[in-house]
Amino acid sequence: KAKRIEGNVMVSFFVEADSSTSEVKALGDLGGGTQAEAVRLVEGLKFAPALQGGKAIRQQMMIPVIFRIYD
Repeated sequence: KAKRIEGNVMVSFFVEADSSTSEVKALGDLGGGTQAEAVRLVEGLKFAPALQGGKAIRQQMMIPVIFRIYD
C-alpha cells in the first residue's frame, strides 16, 4: 500500500473435478510482491467444477486479480 502499486495480474489455473485449484501461475507482475499474492489468493479458492455429460471434469481458467488502493 505504501508503494501505491495498483493494476491487474492475470492468473491461469486449472479447476479440478474436486473443486480444488492446480498449476496456478501468475502471467504478469506489478512488483511489490503482487505476483506471489495473486497466486496465494487463487490457490486458496474453491470453484465449482465444469460439467460434461453430468460428470465433473478438469477445466482451465484465467481470472484477473485486481490490486486497487482506496483512500
